[in-house]
Amino acid sequence: MFNTLITLGRFGLGLTVLSIMQVARTLKGIYWGLYAQAWDVQCHFLNHFAAERDPQAVIPAGKPGAGGDWSRYTYFAPTDTDSRSPCPAINALCNVGILPRNGRNIKFTEFQTVLSEAYNLSPSLTFGLLQTIAKMFGKDYWHDAIDLELFSTHNVIEHDASLVRHDSIIQPDQGVPAPDLINQLLKSATGAAIVGKQRVRILTPADIAAFTRQRRVECKANNPQYTQKFMHKFFSANNSSIMYDTFGGRVEDLKVWLLEERFPPGWQPRVTKRYGYTMLALNLRTLQIGLWTQPPPFVNPPRRPVSNGLYSS
Repeated sequence: MFNTLITLGRFGLGLTVLSIMQVARTLKGIYWGLYAQAWDVQCHFLNHFAAERDPQAVIPAGKPGAGGDWSRYTYFAPTDTDSRSPCPAINALCNVGILPRNGRNIKFTEFQTVLSEAYNLSPSLTFGLLQTIAKMFGKDYWHDAIDLELFSTHNVIEHDASLVRHDSIIQPDQGVPAPDLINQLLKSATGAAIVGKQRVRILTPADIAAFTRQRRVECKANNPQYTQKFMHKFFSANNSSIMYDTFGGRVEDLKVWLLEERFPPGWQPRVTKRYGYTMLALNLRTLQIGLWTQPPPFVNPPRRPVSNGLYSS
C-alpha cells in the first residue's frame, strides 16, 4: 500500500512538472510573439519618417549582393544529395553559397539574419515568421537547426495549389521548381512600367490573384487528395506578397529567380524602406491578394493596381 502511494505521488509530481513546462512553453511563445509584433510596429513607424535607402545600395555595404554585385557568389545547381525547400527565396541563398550549399543543418537564427539582409525584410518580420515556422515543426528557434527538405512536409507550410510547384501527389520532390507553372504565371503578367528608358513587364497583384484562383480550380479538379485550409491560403498570399514587393513584379527578374533559383545580375530588393519590409506592410499586401483571389462576384479586382510606383497597362 505504501509503495503504491509513493508510485502515485511520483506520477502526480511528474504530471505537475509536465504541466508547468507546457505552461512555460506557452507563455514563452506568447512573449516572443508579442515582442515581434511590438518590434514590427516600431520598424513600420520609423519607416514613415526615415529616409529610404538608395535604390542602388539597398543591400548594406559588405553584405552579399551589396550594390547588386553577385559575382562573388557563384551559382551552382543543387546536387542529388543537397536538401532544398519549396521556397525559392531560401533555395537561391543556398545555390549561391550564402547559406550552406547542401541546405543541411541550418539554424533558424542563421535564416533570420541572411533573409533580412538579402531581401531587405525587416528583422521583426523574419524573426516573427521564423518563430512561427519553428513552432509549427516542433523546433526551438533559438537552438535548433534543420535540413531544408523539412519545409516540404505536406500540409504544414507546403500546400496544394502552389504557383511554382505541382501538388505533392504529382511532384513528390517539392524542392524542385515546376518550369511549366512558372512560365504560365509569368506569361499571365498584364502590367508594364518604364524603368530607365526601357519598358518592362510587370506581374501585378491582380495577376497573381487571378493565377492563384486558376490554380486552385485546376488542382481541386485534378488532385483527388486536394486540401487547402485557411492557414494554407494565408501562407500562399503571404509568399506571393513577399515575392511581388521584393521584386516589384518585374517579370525578367522573377524569371531568373523562380526558374533557376538564383539572383539576377545587378538585382537588389525593390523595397527601399530604411528598416525593411515589415509584417504590417506584408499583412496589408496579403489581405489585398487574398481578397482578390476569391472568385467573382465576391471580389472583382481592378486591372490597374498601383504599387511601388508601377502601373499595369
